[in-house]
Amino acid sequence: MLGELIPNLPSFAIWLMANFGERRNKKRIRGTSIDGLTDSEIAQEAEKDIAALSRRLSQNSFIASKRLTVYDFTIAAHIAAIFFYPFDNWLTPLMKEDRVFPEYLERVAHAVGGFEYVN
Repeated sequence: MLGELIPNLPSFAIWLMANFGERRNKKRIRGTSIDGLTDSEIAQEAEKDIAALSRRLSQNSFIASKRLTVYDFTIAAHIAAIFFYPFDNWLTPLMKEDRVFPEYLERVAHAVGGFEYVN
């Protein structure tokens, strides 16, 4: 993936950057609630979180109230990153299964004055 993001980078430099990134991510995970979980357990936690977020956004226009709040900027940014990042990750198909997420992004975009997400 780094090779696609930064063309003409020597393969050794890509390997060093990827190795550093992997070690850095492992350190970050240690301080979270998913520390020590297997990949399948992490996927199960993600599915539960996505389902809870889906239920909340199906019942309310926005995450914390009936109007746009600062929390919506954070949630919408994360969802938009999953939907519009050029490379799909393992969360992309989980999020794209549910129409509530693109509809939520549209509500947020409309609430901030017609902002459009660019793909």
